[in-house]
Amino acid sequence: MAQELRQYQIDALNALRAGIRDKVGPQILMLPTGAGKTTVASAMKQGVAARGKRAFFIVDSLELVDQAVQRFTADGLKVGVIQGNHEMTNYNHPIQVATIQTLRSRWQYLADVYKPDLLVIDECHVLHKAHIEIMGECKKRGVPVIGLSATPFRKGLGKHFGRLVVGTTLADLTEQGYLVPAVCYAPFIPDLKGLKTTTSGDWAEDALADVMGDAKIMGDVVRHWLELAEGRQTVVFACNVAHSRELARQFQNAGIKAAHVDGYMDLDERDPIIEGFRAGSITVLCNVAVLTKGFDAPSTSCVVLARPTKSLMMHYQMMGRGLRPAAGKTDCLVIDHAGNCLRSGVPTEPLPSDLDDGKFTSSDRRVRDEEKPEKLPRPCPKCACMFTGAACPSCGFAPKPHEDVEWVDGKLVPLGQKKSKRLTAADKESIYAQLLGYARQHSYSPGWAFYKCKEYTGGSAPRNTRGIPAQQPTPEVLGWIRHMNIKNAKRRSAA
Repeated sequence: MAQELRQYQIDALNALRAGIRDKVGPQILMLPTGAGKTTVASAMKQGVAARGKRAFFIVDSLELVDQAVQRFTADGLKVGVIQGNHEMTNYNHPIQVATIQTLRSRWQYLADVYKPDLLVIDECHVLHKAHIEIMGECKKRGVPVIGLSATPFRKGLGKHFGRLVVGTTLADLTEQGYLVPAVCYAPFIPDLKGLKTTTSGDWAEDALADVMGDAKIMGDVVRHWLELAEGRQTVVFACNVAHSRELARQFQNAGIKAAHVDGYMDLDERDPIIEGFRAGSITVLCNVAVLTKGFDAPSTSCVVLARPTKSLMMHYQMMGRGLRPAAGKTDCLVIDHAGNCLRSGVPTEPLPSDLDDGKFTSSDRRVRDEEKPEKLPRPCPKCACMFTGAACPSCGFAPKPHEDVEWVDGKLVPLGQKKSKRLTAADKESIYAQLLGYARQHSYSPGWAFYKCKEYTGGSAPRNTRGIPAQQPTPEVLGWIRHMNIKNAKRRSAA
């Protein structure tokens, strides 16, 4: 039986249909996790089937094939599966579900004989070469293409999709009661200066694991969970397999029912563990490369971020695992040991509303408005709860006016406090690189970065700045810039 559509889902469907009618080309529907993306997809399929037409639904894993089939079948649709010798293979049914890998190998035959009238790509931010090839062939055949994603922020996505339809926002869903509110804590912010990055622009997993795998840090993960979230069904995001396994062991040593899963396990091994978590026999589920998408366990009421990322897409995918409502669930705790909430925001912050065309700064990065630093979320110096108002909603602490603080090496210190650690040449180069990155984001000259570096370090900067590549500023450096901006503004107003 098909679910009744919410108003924003109806509006989104109407917008997509108008785009098809106006031949705007491939479209993306952006709906946050918990907004009913599959419900909208099913409604599209019902519309297609009711008119005697055919639709292909593309997913990027075998697990998502089964999920889609179950949902579409429950809504009364006749569904076939394009996958090896699958028991539900039937090309005559109006709705066909396939992985992109299988569909690409059979596309020519299927497109010629069983001509699709609509192509829907689930999780379209994960765009492979095969997707792009099929989209190009759909364009030649006049077949409309619609992508679905909660986080369509990938660099260059706008080169392949011409229009973004924003169905609703996390803030609206929370306000309307469709999602539970998130309460975010940032008890620790790791020092990631100079850490190796990959070609995608994010930090390398093994390098992250070296930092986040420190025994004290992992002990703090367990300790803070016991203080803030004991007893809550919890998903922990780790850096790599070894890090995830060790975190699970740390929780187990503390007497907590914990387990580990990863994307490289056989399904026969992984599925019982996930089902154990859903059933409540496992309280803490540590993972890597498996639970960021397609995972639905509404009882999850705590998310632990032990995996730093620069990716806005990954950040929101991780937090979204805990926002679905469930019986007796009033909120979701996000315990951020990675500094992600300071870099990319808390769930209710506005998200990019444009697709990245590959020519400018990727939308898969949070660009902060440095002119309004007081509105950025910050951790409470007393309890680490992140907030933006005048007082901490968790403990009631109210900072005195102009009382700005930042996290350094796991401790709160006043902004502008002299660093006791002697800065090496590599440290100075890293600071300059971050300030240069900030300068480019705000159209400042490289000279600004040089003199700000001298100001930051107490009088010194790299002797030769040529060849030093710009880097994304860390929360520490951004905090210092905000502090100096406020300080200079006060000085000017006093004059």
